[in-house]
Amino acid sequence: MQIQSFRQLAANNSPLIQKRFSSQFQANLPGTNPLATQANTPTPNYHMPFIQPQLNHSGVRFGDFEFNVENGGVVDMTPITFQDYYKMSMSDPRITRTPFQRVIDMIDESGVSETTAFGKKAYSYNFFTRPDEPELSIIGNERQVDDIVRYFREAAEGQDTRKKLLVLWGPAGGAKTTLIRRLMEGYEQYSRTDAGKMYTFQWKNLPKSLLDKLPKGVVHDGVVADDLNSDPLWLIPKVARSGKEREISRNMELPPLSRWIRQALMTEYEQEIHSANPTLGPAEVKNMALRQLLDNNVEVYRFIVSHDDRKGIGNFKAQSQKSVDESQLWGSVNLRNLSIIGDESDPRVFSLRGGAFFDANRGIGFHNEALKLLPDSRDVFTQYLEVAAERRVTPPKLPAINVEEINIIDANPAEKQIMEKDAFLRPLQNRLQQIRMPYLLEYNKEAQVYENNIGIPARRAGKFVAPHTFEAAALWAVLTRMGAPGPDKEDPVGLLKKAYAYAGKPVDVTAAEIDDYIREGYEADDGLSGLSSRDIQFILSRASSEHDVRRTQTLDAPTVFKVVDEVLSRNLLEIKDKKLRDRLQLRFEIAKAAIGKAISDDVNVALAQNKDELNRCYEAYVENCHGFINGQRYNDQLLKEVEQYLPAGAVSDARTWRQSIVNKASAYHNHQKPYNYDNNGDDKLRVAVSKYVRAHNTPNKLELDSLRLKLRDPDKWDKARQSPVLRVLMELGYNEVSALHALDVYSDLENEDKK
Repeated sequence: MQIQSFRQLAANNSPLIQKRFSSQFQANLPGTNPLATQANTPTPNYHMPFIQPQLNHSGVRFGDFEFNVENGGVVDMTPITFQDYYKMSMSDPRITRTPFQRVIDMIDESGVSETTAFGKKAYSYNFFTRPDEPELSIIGNERQVDDIVRYFREAAEGQDTRKKLLVLWGPAGGAKTTLIRRLMEGYEQYSRTDAGKMYTFQWKNLPKSLLDKLPKGVVHDGVVADDLNSDPLWLIPKVARSGKEREISRNMELPPLSRWIRQALMTEYEQEIHSANPTLGPAEVKNMALRQLLDNNVEVYRFIVSHDDRKGIGNFKAQSQKSVDESQLWGSVNLRNLSIIGDESDPRVFSLRGGAFFDANRGIGFHNEALKLLPDSRDVFTQYLEVAAERRVTPPKLPAINVEEINIIDANPAEKQIMEKDAFLRPLQNRLQQIRMPYLLEYNKEAQVYENNIGIPARRAGKFVAPHTFEAAALWAVLTRMGAPGPDKEDPVGLLKKAYAYAGKPVDVTAAEIDDYIREGYEADDGLSGLSSRDIQFILSRASSEHDVRRTQTLDAPTVFKVVDEVLSRNLLEIKDKKLRDRLQLRFEIAKAAIGKAISDDVNVALAQNKDELNRCYEAYVENCHGFINGQRYNDQLLKEVEQYLPAGAVSDARTWRQSIVNKASAYHNHQKPYNYDNNGDDKLRVAVSKYVRAHNTPNKLELDSLRLKLRDPDKWDKARQSPVLRVLMELGYNEVSALHALDVYSDLENEDKK
């Protein structure tokens, strides 16, 4: 079937389509003037007649997509006059904000949420989370993200911080690029909203004598867009600006080509005005010429940031330390135009488009590995400092060009060390805002990264993900990233204790000790080496595609253990250093043992599934507390054995703790409410009682072996589900396959303990 064009559809179809086509789309067709639509043109019906929602042959609706103002799909691009924009900016200067001010407003609009960092209360910025695309969310590193936001806030307030170049440094895979891309993506979307709107301009109605002098590549249908998407207020020459104009335009000037056009038009208007009114003074002539220029030759319209179109977003990647393609930073000379004009310093021969510094004007520039330019390209790197401090770029053979943007460099530790060793640049480091971006050191948050990137896609593909699957991989990753406290660098107990402390997991450490861990870890460069999230996700992806996983559609921790063993034995991570490989193996054994214990604890919960027994034990403990407090008979052994399972620090004084339990029980009794394991029980005591019951519960080995045999045969799963042990395991998040693996882990640990 031949696809018809819009014009053919209008010509060949009904009069209704012709009418809609001519009234709504004619202005936007190639070969027509897109600016011909006036302000009083009716709002187009964006549901074109040939894509209206309807049923296809299978009865499924299609065409339900919709452009709307809320999602930024519809932006009023109706051109306005310079006078309209001038009045708007004077009454609402927010539309002239700097990129720093826009970014901080954009982040603040999303709000903050309370969270924890290293076991302490912290706040996270909602802007960096993506519920619709969780794999793009920034998880963890709350302190580093807060440092970045503080940098933007201080710069937005006009402090000297704005003159510093932002450098995010850390190991590859530390979420630096993800964070920067989230900023750029959000900034683009923000520019489409009413709160984030900004404007630029284009030249129109240029006389033929002027058009003939301009390169053909910059003229489109007689219109010349400003090549740096400048704020229209910058059209007013610096010397002519009043106090408020000067304040909100921040002494910024137009790029060279627009300055050239403005000067050419001003000269023509001044000659005409002087010829018609010879008695006018020079100042009056210039004022009249500027007003005519702004009224007749300037058209203002919404500026929409676009990463794809390189508008308000600039990208630069340093390819080599020895050679730099400078055109990627500040554009290039158009040789064809140079051959016609013959002067390299003429702004008409220079193309600013494509230069990262100029693409990013009024927005954000991302410079990937720019520190790689050192030390061989110091002159190029000093341009970064000039852009940050002076808001200008000086390309070869051109005058300085004003730019207003946020430039962010990402770097790895090796590149940062090169800069620190360079004698020329060492004194300039106070002009850099350096923020360290390490790997995550909280394994619970690392596990959330894997859940977003691996777990969600796996579940969409129909796979079942068992408890502790990502926790196993995350704990191993974090253990590889840190040094053990104390002289023994491979102390399993110390390493695991430190990892739990980082994650805020209840362990036998004080808050002061956690602070010591964090301080010592920072000094020891914890998080700057080890396995990256990418390395671990490679392993998890490999585990997800295992034959047994595809057969059972179940991904669990034992499967991850198996794949890690294979990866390490076959050196699939390309680690040539045997000592490092052995170190990774040892850290893996620590993580494997810890997660194996966690899985075994789940089985113990299932074995202690008799709620009556839990309630009896809880009530017995409370009753003996009454006896202890009131000087009556009590079972001291029961009290002490239960209390040994309480979280660390819960019982500083046995009498005080037991009195608090008696007080709670009495309060509930006075209100005729039950107080036991199931109803209103103290959370800490419930944990201790469940552990006590599990410790004193002797499982029936024959019963467990029978359950394992049934789970190995899918035809017997219906009988297996009658087991209370399996029912509790399924309540804890396991399915039949992962429950079998959990029972196998439990059995192996039991056999090891007997040895």
